[in-house]
Amino acid sequence: KEPRQTGGGTWRGAESHGVGTGRSDRSEDRERERARLARKWGKVKVIKGFGLDPEGPFPVVFSDSKDPWEPCDSMKILTPAVVAALAVFGMAACDDDPFQVNWEADADTATLFALSRPELNLPAAFDFFARLPVRIESPTTGSNWDLALDSQGGELVWLPPRALGVSSEAGVAVLDGQTFLDARMAPGDTARYAKDQAVPIRTGEIYVVRTRLIPGAFGTLCTYYGKIEALEIEPVPGRMTFQFDVSPVCNDRDLIPPN
Repeated sequence: KEPRQTGGGTWRGAESHGVGTGRSDRSEDRERERARLARKWGKVKVIKGFGLDPEGPFPVVFSDSKDPWEPCDSMKILTPAVVAALAVFGMAACDDDPFQVNWEADADTATLFALSRPELNLPAAFDFFARLPVRIESPTTGSNWDLALDSQGGELVWLPPRALGVSSEAGVAVLDGQTFLDARMAPGDTARYAKDQAVPIRTGEIYVVRTRLIPGAFGTLCTYYGKIEALEIEPVPGRMTFQFDVSPVCNDRDLIPPN
């Protein structure tokens, strides 16, 4: 439970949270609370920021103050399950959003080959979550990919999994009038994403991929968004090199980092 602040910086529920209403009794309250939590969990770790005790996932109290028990609006006692989830995202303090994922732009390039080519076992699809090319013919591939490359009517096209009869929520949309660097937000309208039809690939156009559903860190199913730009298109023999970047944040349409 979160302590509730009253006027003057004091706290109701101070006895249950081990937070004294004055600095003089804070040491006694701290030891009392440590003892209470230790009886329940076996051990408690009090730190600035938050994280996992290297000896095991024990409750953690966090604050951005030099004194870990200095009241702040987001001060909480974290149970092991919450700590384990939040630890994925690094440190947090009173004024931070503990659920914000700080990531950096990391554009990369890849090359795919059209499915229509006669050679077998060429990478014709891409897993944008893993950032890896995929050989669709591989018996271990299954539905673990988001877009495939093919040649239709003399031009290269993106094929979402459903266009090949594979059950998936992956799709691709076109961002008109934007450059790769300018593309900052994926479309929110799911109708804009082609899921079961070919999308022509042209140089100068920016595409947004909406990945298949992937289990996330909190036990939920996540979709991830990324942006794509074709750099070299060769309808004959059926090859394309493209640049891409993908946000690692679950169900977040931002295509650029928060900072």
